[in-house]
Amino acid sequence: TTFSILNDTTKKCQVRFLTIHPASDYFGVFGYSEENGKKNVSVQDYEWEKPNAVVINNPTASQLFPDGNAVGQTIVETYQTDRIYEIVGVVDETKRFASERPEVLCFIQNRLEASSIPHAEISIRIAPSISDKIFLSAFTEDMENNLRIGNFYFLSAGSYNNKVKEQNESSGINTANRTRFYLMFFFLINVILCVIGTFWYRVNVRREEIGLRMALGSSRKNIKSLLIAEGILLLSFVTLPALLLEWQFVHAGLIETYGKGYSQAVYLPDRIFLRFLITNGITWLMMAVVIVMAIWLPARRASLLAPAEALHYE
Repeated sequence: TTFSILNDTTKKCQVRFLTIHPASDYFGVFGYSEENGKKNVSVQDYEWEKPNAVVINNPTASQLFPDGNAVGQTIVETYQTDRIYEIVGVVDETKRFASERPEVLCFIQNRLEASSIPHAEISIRIAPSISDKIFLSAFTEDMENNLRIGNFYFLSAGSYNNKVKEQNESSGINTANRTRFYLMFFFLINVILCVIGTFWYRVNVRREEIGLRMALGSSRKNIKSLLIAEGILLLSFVTLPALLLEWQFVHAGLIETYGKGYSQAVYLPDRIFLRFLITNGITWLMMAVVIVMAIWLPARRASLLAPAEALHYE
């Protein structure tokens, strides 16, 4: 839905509604906090006695009230109705799943009634030291025995971790991540093998040059340092045209950050130029390590030859 400030309808933002029972501890179960994680909160910390009370999160507050405190302010729902709400609290930004970014959220109260019970979900937080499987087994057995009264019965219970996995599978996130990982691994192995093979061959065919340098007084250490420096220099020469070619893909918008959607949250990967520098810097370091590994072993073997034997290749 869409919210706007009651006295300033020019400030609007689209939010997702989450309904919670005011007598529960939704915020405590899911670890909500205030003041950038410095203060843990619970549902009971807010004045839910007001029928129009709502709690918003930081992304909502920053859009509607960028210059002031949101608590105590009045907002109006402008999408379908003109319901007026009073903000009684602001919690830190949160996200429901690891693959999503923090959303613009608004928490409203909805007390359990006969019509809302079929759609209600009950969540229980357990200690980290307790296994999900053990807890679910004991909880299921206990509830099946105790809920055989009246119109209620125990149907099922599941782990939040399993729920997240099911959500990721149904939305294709796990499949997409696996595909990206396999492709990245495949291309990385191919690049590494090509680089290793090229420099290995290049050093091996230059034994006569190595022998000549050793005969003229170069030490084994100098030979290895010279070949490694030469490989790093070649990598540096090819880096510039590679960067220019890659920037065309980035500038054209063909490389987008993951999970952005409609979220207003900004992460480091969203800073295109900085991301470009960091990722290419990491790539350059990886290639440099591969080149050093590809050169060091054949260069070491070649430098161990006696100068007279090495000159025999000439």
